[in-house]
Amino acid sequence: MKFSTAIIAQVVLLTLTLSITLLRCFVRLRLEARALTLSDYLVWAGYVFTLAFVICQGIALNAARTHPLVDATYTDSVVYLKAVYASCFFFDFGLFLPKASITAFYWWLIPNVFRNMRLLLWVTTTYLVLAAVGAVFVDIFICYPVEYNWSLDYEKQGQSIWNSWTDFWINWTLNFSADVLLFLIPFFIMKSLQLRQRQKFGLIGVFSLGLITMAISFGRFMIYSVSNYDLGDNDGAVLCTAEMCTSLIVASLPGLKVLITRTVANHHSRSTSGYNKSSENPSQPTSRIAKMSARLARPRTTSVDDSEFEFELVTVNPTDKQNNGKLVTPARSMDFEGDQIVVKQDFTVELGGNGKNYNNTTSLPFV
Repeated sequence: MKFSTAIIAQVVLLTLTLSITLLRCFVRLRLEARALTLSDYLVWAGYVFTLAFVICQGIALNAARTHPLVDATYTDSVVYLKAVYASCFFFDFGLFLPKASITAFYWWLIPNVFRNMRLLLWVTTTYLVLAAVGAVFVDIFICYPVEYNWSLDYEKQGQSIWNSWTDFWINWTLNFSADVLLFLIPFFIMKSLQLRQRQKFGLIGVFSLGLITMAISFGRFMIYSVSNYDLGDNDGAVLCTAEMCTSLIVASLPGLKVLITRTVANHHSRSTSGYNKSSENPSQPTSRIAKMSARLARPRTTSVDDSEFEFELVTVNPTDKQNNGKLVTPARSMDFEGDQIVVKQDFTVELGGNGKNYNNTTSLPFV
């Protein structure tokens, strides 16, 4: 691949990624009228790292034009070596930022009542942090002293990070295994969902976007393997940029589904905190029991006409009795209605052997 072709391809990928990221923020801020979340900021951080990687690669590729490689493993350009060294950090750490964005979304999506899934999130988050830190440590210590990475001595330069197959496969393994872990999380959620088959296929389609990133990552690994880690700089730069940009696009796409499933009028009903609250105007309670129960329940519901999106994530807790059986909370559930997550808790208030059931509902926007 020619230098000009590589630069054009990288600019196109950056522009496409920027467009999707800006559209994600437009949906969040204007259509949904909500503040940006941690997940959004992590996507932007990932874009900054991608941009920095492309800049470093551009400097390196330009230096290689004026200082061609003596052979496949040696160059006499310090600028080239330092640019490549810096780009390794932006690439290896930057790949984990879209994953962190998706993980942050899962933390927001799954309520505390689903303890097993929250435990899985803790495991996933811990692994992501350790993998990202491990990738940085490998880049630092795979060639030590660090100045060997830009040394003009042939033997020292041969130990540099850009000549290290070990650095490549360790960091690729950390990155790919994190992708696999994030890809599997939704299927644990699916086990708790009560869905019609059509709904299940739709949800799997949304969560399976990670397969795109995994396919590109695996393809990059195979290309480097087949070429015996001797791929041209221009081709390698485009492949790495494509993987970073694809990761960011995949992390942003679920947030854009409202452009298809909802109208602008629906979006303006969202609150700035990300919680959608409306009332069904229940009848006024008349008895003491009803008044007390109404204060406990404070019903808040959101009506959704399209039953196509009615499915429920349910967990039943052991009966919790307080005050000699006067307050019983038998179950909690989370309904998915349209693009709303509705977290419910049923209350049974008993006095003198008579009981009344009340429902407390909180609607949360899905994505």
